[in-house]
Amino acid sequence: MKISRTRIIRVFNLIPLILGLGLIPLMVQVRKITTLPIERIAWRDIDWYVDFFARSKFEVLLLAAIIAAVLSLYHMRTHTDQVLYKYYMLLFAFMVLVVISTLSERYIPYLGQNFSAVSYNVDYVMTETSWNIGFWGFPERYEGLLAMVSYFALFILSIKVLREEIDYKILVIVMAISSAIIGLIGLTQFVGMDLFRTDFGRFLIRLTGRDVDISATEYTVKDKVIYSTLYNPNYVGSYI
Repeated sequence: MKISRTRIIRVFNLIPLILGLGLIPLMVQVRKITTLPIERIAWRDIDWYVDFFARSKFEVLLLAAIIAAVLSLYHMRTHTDQVLYKYYMLLFAFMVLVVISTLSERYIPYLGQNFSAVSYNVDYVMTETSWNIGFWGFPERYEGLLAMVSYFALFILSIKVLREEIDYKILVIVMAISSAIIGLIGLTQFVGMDLFRTDFGRFLIRLTGRDVDISATEYTVKDKVIYSTLYNPNYVGSYI
């Protein structure tokens, strides 16, 4: 069966969206994250923590956004759409304001009653490191400026490449496959045979994080609670 050049180009244009809809929800990889001073004050007074769910999803989001940005710039240069041009300008203006807001912010956390026990230079924390909260996002969340710019890039690409019915069918198939895998993993958790608590599951989690020891990891999720690859049961409910 001969695959046409047009179909290959169509699928290639959809790669960032396929990553976003299909791969990101499935990503569960261990990462050892060093905490910043602002995070030690506002969140936990620890030097580092192990992340399984958020960081790896964020990394794939950035990859998808970079590809989407390149493809979007190509399509804007080769296929000018005057009708949509003014909307693009409004979107870009919005993103500029988001960038300015992030770079000029001064995040002030709730210090709590025990703040006197925390040995940090508060002035340094507020002026030199607080912008990281807005840029990278809060620990285990990663919903800062980079995430917003990534969503913006994917949105622009969607406008440019989603033109034919087949485009939507491809994305629906990708979502169906991804959802089925998430559902199957959730089923193993519901019946008390959590995939991620098995040797095979731990092997999968450490595919790109071999330097992190997770042998002594303690699970805070109760038995038979479905969190699948999405970390929080509420996220699973929202996704479904």
